Amino acid sequence: LYAPDPARRWELAPYRPSAADLAFARRFIEWNALPYGIQRVDACRTPEGDLLLVELEDHNPYLSLGLLDEDTRTSFERALVASLRRATAHS
Repeated sequence: LYAPDPARRWELAPYRPSAADLAFARRFIEWNALPYGIQRVDACRTPEGDLLLVELEDHNPYLSLGLLDEDTRTSFERALVASLRRATAHS
């Protein structure tokens, strides 16, 4: 999801990341190295079109799941459940 209008940053719209966008986010996810849980990489575009890290969230109480399409939401939910099962198996 992204905010197409910076003046209305809570009005989110679907965003399909490019391979380069995903590679950018994965660098921070791999660096953070959490064994389980949720990580959200927030970024903005520079005037030149490059991505700039704004925030790396690994404890995020609100994920805007209600704004996702059903397939994306279901995929996220399944991945989260699998992550929690792995975490509790190692407790």
